[in-house]
Amino acid sequence: YEAVLSSMTEGVVGIDREQKILTINKAALDMLGADPDIVPARRGIHEISRNKDLNQLIERTLESGEYQEQDVLFFRDGQDQTLNIKCTLLKSPEEDNIGILLVLTDVTQLRRLEAEREVVRSSLIHLLEIKVDLERRIDAADTSQTVEGHARVDNLLLRPGDIPIIPVAQPGGFSQ
Repeated sequence: YEAVLSSMTEGVVGIDREQKILTINKAALDMLGADPDIVPARRGIHEISRNKDLNQLIERTLESGEYQEQDVLFFRDGQDQTLNIKCTLLKSPEEDNIGILLVLTDVTQLRRLEAEREVVRSSLIHLLEIKVDLERRIDAADTSQTVEGHARVDNLLLRPGDIPIIPVAQPGGFSQ
């Protein structure tokens, strides 16, 4: 049992109905920023994590008796850390409610990548909208008319006052 818990990358915490710790693995201690030497069994979960969202999640699970899942933001070592926390009732073999089992998964990097993906997605949508708009404008433009004050001079598109830098063919040779 202990070997399985200590080998897991997910944090596992078992608490009783009074929210005292029954069991906690090293991964959970690390994720919650708790010192493994200070957290003996039977201490309150609130003593190792003062996170309001985690405490409310535990309370909701105890009150409703239903499975709960939520991303909870922690601030550790100067960095935001997002933990996905799953809570379910911990039952005895007789199906009596004896507490809650919490499974903690660090999803910080995943949530950052999802946010970056959304930024890229929004940028691509914006570029596609620009492309569609430009194509619509090009299709609507009549090539035989002057467009935005430009005039065709010797098959070059020039504005009044522009000096062509490409030599224009003149009868008898090129001129500038």
